[in-house]
Amino acid sequence: MATHDIFNAVSVATNIGIMKQGELVQNLPSKTFTAQELQELYMKTI
Repeated sequence: MATHDIFNAVSVATNIGIMKQGELVQNLPSKTFTAQELQELYMKTI
């Protein structure tokens, strides 16, 4: 599944990937962080 909804991704995904300019730059298990932590990681990554 692909989504741009960070909060939904944390609740339904087993792994979460963050892409930047068409490249996968993060691939993490979703159970290791909260939606807020994921949002912070996303903002640092992009």
